Amino acid sequence: RIVINTGVDDELDEEKQQYEGLADFLNEVASAEVESLPDYVDLKISVIFCPQLGYLLVTPNDGSPDQARLGQGIEMLFQSQAFIYWKTARMHELDESIGDIYGRICDQEFNMANQLREKVLEYHKELLTTCQVAAELDCTLSLTVAAMQHNFTEPVIVEDPVLYIDKGRHPLCEPIVDSFVPNDSTLDAERNKGAIHVVTGPNSSGKSVYLKQIAVVIMSCFHFWNGKSFLYRFHSWLSLVPGCPRRPLK
Repeated sequence: RIVINTGVDDELDEEKQQYEGLADFLNEVASAEVESLPDYVDLKISVIFCPQLGYLLVTPNDGSPDQARLGQGIEMLFQSQAFIYWKTARMHELDESIGDIYGRICDQEFNMANQLREKVLEYHKELLTTCQVAAELDCTLSLTVAAMQHNFTEPVIVEDPVLYIDKGRHPLCEPIVDSFVPNDSTLDAERNKGAIHVVTGPNSSGKSVYLKQIAVVIMSCFHFWNGKSFLYRFHSWLSLVPGCPRRPLK
């Protein structure tokens, strides 16, 4: 549930202050109800608020003969195994003067939150643009810090369909292993370097890491195509690529 802080709306603050003191006030009402009973009636009485039913006088359901001697103008609404719930003239007054104060607070807070939503929606384009700029700035700063901490190097972007990576490393795998062997990668069909390479090897030999490493290199280069991007401790020449498949072809 949305809760509005104090100091935003005076009427809401007054309702909340009244609600905070409601328990003590109902105890005082219960004491006054006890004093209004005949002297021969000895019952423990409390006052509660029940949604839809309003304020109720509560007495123990202990079979005491005093239950039937409460007097005129007192209406029994219902009972449970432990308690009997009554409606008195004072309870009707509380229904009129105080009512469901907690429900009113919830309604006021919901209406104020809804007004805020409607106001925010008036500037949704500006907010989305601001969030996008902030996200790009955050990513750029993160990459800048990583480049400084890990000695990244700036790649060379060319229009030829080539890929040259000298001593490539995987920036996510290397920190979690004891030793990491850098790998060169070359794709250049015009210079007889091959346009497709088939990577083979036994299980757990690093094929997947090697392939993912190349993908990370490419994505790192073009993630900030309009700005500067740096790669992990190696020199590279890359061409523009349409994308990287996420699953191996079968």
